[in-house]
Amino acid sequence: MQIKLYGNGHSCNIPVQEIIDKYWKDETAPFSFEMSTAIGDETIAATAMLGEESPDTYPSIRLDSRNARKNSSATWFILETPNETNPYVTGYAYAGNDETESDSWITKIVDAPRGADDDSKRLVYIDDDIAETVDTKTASKLNTKYAQITVQPVTSFSKASSITRNSVSVWQPMIKILSLWKA
Repeated sequence: MQIKLYGNGHSCNIPVQEIIDKYWKDETAPFSFEMSTAIGDETIAATAMLGEESPDTYPSIRLDSRNARKNSSATWFILETPNETNPYVTGYAYAGNDETESDSWITKIVDAPRGADDDSKRLVYIDDDIAETVDTKTASKLNTKYAQITVQPVTSFSKASSITRNSVSVWQPMIKILSLWKA
């Protein structure tokens, strides 16, 4: 596992093991690595499990948030590498608040192979036992506190982001919905 830094047309890989060797003082090896940022009481974090990276260990990155004042946490997304039960990169969206919501994923997105000329709609799996689906055209007609949520096309993203433009255009609507829903 590596951390990659970007800037001014350059990049640098730093093996996580070098960071562990330099800074970890406990005899027991750490089991996860977290990168986080905070504004006020809200912290958002990306966490990866440390250890062997192989299909039987289910390597993944988890996105969550914590609120220090409310003493609450929320799971938003887990992205898994191919593993023993799934041959594709798979993303799982969760409902948020870990205390009040289901532990089950509500949306699953699979990066299955597509032909170069395949412009069919992407397939998104929804657990309709715990989630309702609403298309973006219908959302504004709903009489709920979430009716103001709109999905806007992405034209730019933060300079600090290491996500490709193509990835942002796919994920930004979901990120926008989740951020507005949480507020």
